[in-house]
Amino acid sequence: MRGEKYQDPSFPVLSHPADCLYINANKPNSGIDVPAQWLRPTDLCSAPQLFIEGVNAGDIQQGTLGTCYLLGALASLSAHKGHLESIFVAHDFEAGVVAVRFFDHNSWKHVIIDDLIGCNADGAILYSHCKDANDFWLPLIEKAWVKLLGCYEQAQSGHEHHALMDLTGGQLLHYDAITSTALLCCHRDAPLY
Repeated sequence: MRGEKYQDPSFPVLSHPADCLYINANKPNSGIDVPAQWLRPTDLCSAPQLFIEGVNAGDIQQGTLGTCYLLGALASLSAHKGHLESIFVAHDFEAGVVAVRFFDHNSWKHVIIDDLIGCNADGAILYSHCKDANDFWLPLIEKAWVKLLGCYEQAQSGHEHHALMDLTGGQLLHYDAITSTALLCCHRDAPLY
């Protein structure tokens, strides 16, 4: 409707929250904390911003969702000025809509979400959030990540290298420096760090 903020019809946290929280909405059996309410950045503060003075690993505060692997990837990427900002394709807090891009199954995908954020009864953000209460890049990127995976339960636990691939479009290789005789022979005197 005209004048109303966007509500994501494909990830309906207000009308069908169980579908967004659980792999099987009929058998919710995970340890996910259920939001008491879903609030928008404009409900949570008077001057919401996507980024306040860029991104810093120290901004990242883990909430009750087990996405530390994603947060580790985001913290790593925060050292690369402008990278996390470039993941956001668009945002409009007045309209309540955000678009984030991820590299999923060998192509870039735009994930469009509303900006409703899961909160407890006191209005505190339940899942990951930024240290500054006016800074919203983290809860929104986490919500877009959750939607990409299918639901909050699906986002519980994962591997940092998968998150890094989806956030950068890069390919990661695992190289075991301890057992690789080639590395030890070729770089015997070089420091490993």
